[in-house]
Amino acid sequence: MKKFVRVGIVIILVLSFVFVGCSQENHEEAGQKPSQESEAPDASKDEVADKKESSNVTEPGTFPIVKEKETISIMIPTVDTEHDINENLLTKEMEEKTNIQIEWNEVSSEFREKVNLMFASNEYVDMVITGAGTVNRMDKAMEAQLGTQGLILPLNDLIEEQSIWFKKALEEYSELEDFITTPDGNIYALPQIDDGLHMIFPQKMWINTTWLDNLGLDMPETTDEFYDVLKAFKEQDPNQNGEDDEIPLSTCKEGANVRLDGFLMNPFIYSPGKDRMWVRDGEVILSAIEPEYKEGLKYLNKLYSEGLIYPESFTQDQTTQVNLNEHGDTPVIGAFPSMHLGYACSLSASDKWHQYQPLLPLKDSSGERLAENDLYAKYTTGFAVITKGCENPEAAFRLLDYFFSEEGTYRTLLGREGKEWVKAGPEDKNYRGEPAKFKKLDVDTDDPEYQNINWGQSFPTYRSAEGFYLDQAYPENPYDPGVPPGTGQEALLLRKSYEHQKFAQKPENVLPPLYYSQEDAEEFARLKTTINDYIEESVVKFITGDVNIDEGWDKYIQELKNIGLEDYLRIIQDAYDKSYK
Repeated sequence: MKKFVRVGIVIILVLSFVFVGCSQENHEEAGQKPSQESEAPDASKDEVADKKESSNVTEPGTFPIVKEKETISIMIPTVDTEHDINENLLTKEMEEKTNIQIEWNEVSSEFREKVNLMFASNEYVDMVITGAGTVNRMDKAMEAQLGTQGLILPLNDLIEEQSIWFKKALEEYSELEDFITTPDGNIYALPQIDDGLHMIFPQKMWINTTWLDNLGLDMPETTDEFYDVLKAFKEQDPNQNGEDDEIPLSTCKEGANVRLDGFLMNPFIYSPGKDRMWVRDGEVILSAIEPEYKEGLKYLNKLYSEGLIYPESFTQDQTTQVNLNEHGDTPVIGAFPSMHLGYACSLSASDKWHQYQPLLPLKDSSGERLAENDLYAKYTTGFAVITKGCENPEAAFRLLDYFFSEEGTYRTLLGREGKEWVKAGPEDKNYRGEPAKFKKLDVDTDDPEYQNINWGQSFPTYRSAEGFYLDQAYPENPYDPGVPPGTGQEALLLRKSYEHQKFAQKPENVLPPLYYSQEDAEEFARLKTTINDYIEESVVKFITGDVNIDEGWDKYIQELKNIGLEDYLRIIQDAYDKSYK
């Protein structure tokens, strides 16, 4: 089989993920859909039996995966910068278990560019696995383009004939198969499945409850009450250090759900994710051009003009905000929006994070609450593909399939039973207070015994809301001194996300990630960047008062139209209609 080699050439133009420039040979190959272990219609049962007998691959769900040792090459972002993955304990265990030797091609930087180079060079690895980081993943357009050009293999037959555990995930999540199927009817990539409620309900506003207690205030439930609380934080020395150092509301320029016009915009109009887009009665809605959004901006401008929003919020990064809040004896930030506490608190160096709890979604003018429902966040698409250079795709697929099993997921995420986790006892409860199945152990990760033992989230795994997350034991009190900080924070996050679930946006109003035609994909990508950049720039100007909202609103809308808003919305609407109408 072909192995990946570094190609010492200079690329004049960086290849895009759309791969428009692939050769005619690739297009011709793409017309012949590869099919693994598929038989001709008139193949006899004896022929099928003979093929299975001669195959080096064992029966699905059994080990080893191959009878005679084989090597499979994998291109992957660096798993552990401090240790050799070839010496990783899980690497050695899997070689013994599967009879497959993995030839690792770790990439420490510029992963996407090097994936492009690999495909362009025709020197293929057997598999590309992108890892959990969003910056490296293949989007849906890339999956479809690589697949139709024949550079990656369709997995449909492999799923049908070789899968045991991924097939169970398809059965549990009825929408998953349609979601990962490209317009040509093929599945080209396996996803990561992480159905933790913190992933589905990530939009939170963390507030300092110690400050509330010090001032005798309740958790705010409306935008007006939130304003009153911020005023009190500014004026009444809630951290009780005698200094005028309190920052009522802060955020940072980028990160998971750090936008001020996210959580705080929802009482005016639903404003999910980075793109602020959703569906109403089958129509794709961009919140940032709606009249209700304008009213929400006026509210945010009011907060800023009265000194309740930290002026550096639009320029500081996460590290700066954490240092700002952690440098003294007491926290100085009263509230901050983000997916988790780590955007304003150290998660290990101190216990300042104990002072923060997330608010419930604030009520709108009719008294209703609405939580962002990132319904499809559970599926990290484009996580693992098998390339056209793979000589034994059945074996490669079987290796991937194993990690969708409970055993495989536990092993790479948790570690070894008896070392990093144990079976739960009768006293151990999950985050809902129900009997748990396993419990993590508090281990010293500086001890070599616990280093280089697994692959973490580098491989696709299967964590279901009703399985993995309900199986884990969590402490009743996440702030207990004996509770490891990470475990306490996870327990807090899951419990509060469970509360948000009660106010979730309806699934039919959630805009899923979409497949775009080759013709539309490049135009969509260009327009998305241009339009989102302009919206972000304008939002800051409106909030800070650099542009008067009433005077500048019409000009803002007109400029969006000038840079392609109508084409942008049309492309998205057409793609949505083709998939969901």
